[in-house]
Amino acid sequence: MSAVELRWNAGEAAALDAGGSPTDYHALGAFAETWAFLELFLGRCAETVGVTPLGDALDRAAALALAVQAAPEFAPLAGKTSTLAHEVGELAARRQAVLEDLARASLRRMGLEIQNAPPPASPARALDALHMSACDLVRRCVILLGQLKARRGGSA
Repeated sequence: MSAVELRWNAGEAAALDAGGSPTDYHALGAFAETWAFLELFLGRCAETVGVTPLGDALDRAAALALAVQAAPEFAPLAGKTSTLAHEVGELAARRQAVLEDLARASLRRMGLEIQNAPPPASPARALDALHMSACDLVRRCVILLGQLKARRGGSA
């Protein structure tokens, strides 16, 4: 059994006592930290190709993809960068949905209901899956940064 499963099972037992699914703040913090690293490395990639990183991860990924497509020295990495930008966009949408589910679950545990809101869909498991996806994107960003620096002629 993995640490994620142990945390989730412990949270599930506490949820039975509390009448709802508790928020795993450790997992939420780990994901938030990983998301910050994703934004950091997307920014570093953007700086490497001459773009000033502004905005969130989605904005940085889009700016990076456009800059790489426009620069001939980075053209071989355009496909990788476009794919990365697309996946960051998908992850950003999933992130928003999970954060909204976590907020609804917290409100429900406090006895507040939002009119016409669907019940949260297992935010603990969704958060862990989101974190693993973010880790993969950070890993790929770091690899891309090295490739961009090598094409630019700098040290990787």
